[in-house]
Amino acid sequence: MTDSVHQAFGGDYSGVDHHESVVGTPHLPHDGGPETIRFIDKDGNRIRNEVNLPYDPTVDAMTDEDAQDLYRDMVLIRRLDKEGTALQRQGQLGLWPGLLGQEAAQIGIGRAMAPQDYAFPGYREHGVAYCRGVDPLAVFGMYRGTTLGGWDPNAHNFHLYTIVIGNQALHAVGYAMGVQRDGDVGT
Repeated sequence: MTDSVHQAFGGDYSGVDHHESVVGTPHLPHDGGPETIRFIDKDGNRIRNEVNLPYDPTVDAMTDEDAQDLYRDMVLIRRLDKEGTALQRQGQLGLWPGLLGQEAAQIGIGRAMAPQDYAFPGYREHGVAYCRGVDPLAVFGMYRGTTLGGWDPNAHNFHLYTIVIGNQALHAVGYAMGVQRDGDVGT
């Protein structure tokens, strides 16, 4: 890390592996944003508190198999991400925006989407793509430049990546307005 980053966060981080320490960052200052919602502690025990209380019915309905499936998907997408990073560093991909640290959010979003929901990704939503059934090789092909997309967006309800930061919101709103005007809301 650069000296300016050390100064911004204070302290010496020379012993921290910044590429792997993505679960919990007690050494960083809290920015006043929302509190992290945790359902299990580091030993795998269920946490029940006021913060996660609204989610209790959903979490209580989960089976061990459900939890294992979510964990498997998070581990798998992290492995695919590491492969994408390695391929980019070897010059095999022109670009690879990593998702390290976003595995739970992306798999959670992808699994929570209904089949008829349509995702409009930014540029690193590989976990959502995986949950929507997009072949990871198609994603690699797009970032390698060997395809103009690699998948049929309508077959997976997962639009092609938009590399320009923030423009997927405009696409999503436009799509939603079209669905609304077609009278297909809630389908």
